[in-house]
Amino acid sequence: MKKFQDYHLGLDMGTTSLGWAVSNEKYEIPKFNGKSMWGTRLFNEAKTAEERRNFRSGRRRLKRRKERLKLLQMLFAEEINKIDSGFFQRLSDSKYYIEDKQVYQKNSLFFDKDYTDKEYFKDFPTIYHLRKFLFDGNKPKDVRILFLALQHFFKHRGHFLFPDMNLENVTSFSKIFEELKNYLHENLDLDFEWKNESIVEVEKILKSSDISKSEKEKKLCKLILFDSSKIDSQRKAIIGLMCGCKKKFNDIFDTKDYSDSEMIGLSFDEINYDESKEKLEEILGERFICIDYIKVIYDWAKLSDILKDEKSISSAKVKSYEEHQNELRILKNILGKYNKLEKINFFKNKDEKNNYLNYIENGISQEDLNKNILKILEKIKDKVKEEDKDNFENILKRAKNGILFNKQHIKDNGLIPYQVHKYELEKILKNMEEYFEFLKIEKDGTTVSEKIKAIFEFRIPYYVGPLNDTHDKAWLVKEKGVKIYPWNFEKVVDLEASAEKFIQNLTNKCTYL
Repeated sequence: MKKFQDYHLGLDMGTTSLGWAVSNEKYEIPKFNGKSMWGTRLFNEAKTAEERRNFRSGRRRLKRRKERLKLLQMLFAEEINKIDSGFFQRLSDSKYYIEDKQVYQKNSLFFDKDYTDKEYFKDFPTIYHLRKFLFDGNKPKDVRILFLALQHFFKHRGHFLFPDMNLENVTSFSKIFEELKNYLHENLDLDFEWKNESIVEVEKILKSSDISKSEKEKKLCKLILFDSSKIDSQRKAIIGLMCGCKKKFNDIFDTKDYSDSEMIGLSFDEINYDESKEKLEEILGERFICIDYIKVIYDWAKLSDILKDEKSISSAKVKSYEEHQNELRILKNILGKYNKLEKINFFKNKDEKNNYLNYIENGISQEDLNKNILKILEKIKDKVKEEDKDNFENILKRAKNGILFNKQHIKDNGLIPYQVHKYELEKILKNMEEYFEFLKIEKDGTTVSEKIKAIFEFRIPYYVGPLNDTHDKAWLVKEKGVKIYPWNFEKVVDLEASAEKFIQNLTNKCTYL
C-alpha cells in the first residue's frame, strides 16, 4: 500500500469480537506485506458487576442471618445454660464430622441420659413436625425444643415483597386479582373479568395440583368474559402465563415489538424470575410491571398449593410428608407384586439414573423422577388386579401431573411471604408463654416475646444505610452510646434525619450545574 493513499476503514464491533477491513477508493481490499487488509480479533466478553453484586448480596444476607441467630441465642442463653451448658457448642459443631468437633460425641442436639438425637428425630422427623407440635399448643420437653423451632423461623423468614400487606391480603385471590385487573384496564386498555360467580371456581382451578398447566389454561379460558365467540390470543396468553405455561410477549401485549428480542417469551415454571428481572425490565420497559402482576397470581397459586387449606405452613408440610410416605408405601407394594426387578432398580440401584435413590441422595429433579415412574407403571398397567386398581390409578395420575413424592425443601418455598411464617411464629410464642415465664419478662419496656417478633420482622431501611455512625461514608443519625437492636431501632435511630442525610449524600455538588 502506497504512502498517503486514501483509504476507508470499516469496523464491526461486537461484544466478543472486532471485525475490520480496509479498502481503497474503488472499494478494493489492498494488501500489506502480502496479506489482505481485513481480519477479526476475538476476545472474552466483558463481565458486568452483576455477578460480584450477587455474591456481595449473598454474603450480606448470610451475615445478617447470623446476627439474627446470635440475638436469639442471647435471649435464650440464660434459660438454656441452666439445663444444658453445652447445647450451643454442640449446635455450632453439628456441621462437622465427629472427629472435627470440639466435644467428641455423635449427638448434635441432645445429649441427656434419657433423651438424645435418636429420641428427638423419632418425635420430630422434620423441623415442620416440631413447629406444628408447638403451634398446636403442646408442651415441649424443655426450652431447647422451642429454641430449635424459632431458629428455623429466623433462617427461613419468607420474602418481603409485600411488606405493607397483612396475611389476609397476601392469601386472598380476589384482592391480588383486582390489582392485575385495574392495571390491564388502565395501561393496556383491556377488560379482564371472570363470568358471574365464577371467582371461586377460578381459585379452585389455579391452586389445584391434580390438573396440568395446559388443562388449567383451557378451563380458565372458558370462565373469562369476552365479546366474540372465541377468546382472543391476548387474554389467553395472560391466563396461560399465570398458570405457568410458556407465552410470547407479542401475545401478552398484543404487539409485534418483540419478535426479534433476545427473549421473546417466558414461563414462570422454567426461569429463575429474580435472576431474569433485570433482563426482562431491559426488554419490556414499563410493560414489565404487567409481568410482575401476573407473577403475583402465579405465586398465589403455588402458595395455595403448598398450604393446601391448612392453618399453617407447618401443618401443610407435615401433611405433605405423610403423603410422601403413603405414596412410597403404595408404589413399593405395587412394584413388589408386579415387577420385583424394577422395584430393586428403582429403590436400591445407584447406577439407575432417574430412580428414587438418586432423587433423595443426589438431587435429580422431581420431573425426571415422575417421567421414569410413568414408564415403569405403563409396563405393568395391564397386569394390575382389581384390588390394586384405585391405588395404581392414583399414583399414575400424580406421576402424570409431576407431583409424586413432593419434598419438604423445594424452590417454591421461596414464594412464601413472611406474613405466613409470622402468623405461625406469633401463635407459637403465645402458646409457649404458658410454659416459659421468661418470655413474658419485661426489660427496657419490651418482653422477650416482643423482642423475638422484632428480630424476625426487622429489615434495615435503605435510606438508613450501614448501622455505623463513625465511618466517613455512613450517614446514620443515632443516639450516641446506645447499641442498636431490632426492638429499639426506631427509638435509637433518627429516621427522618438519616433519610435527609441520605438525600444530601446523593445530591450532585458540581459547580457547573
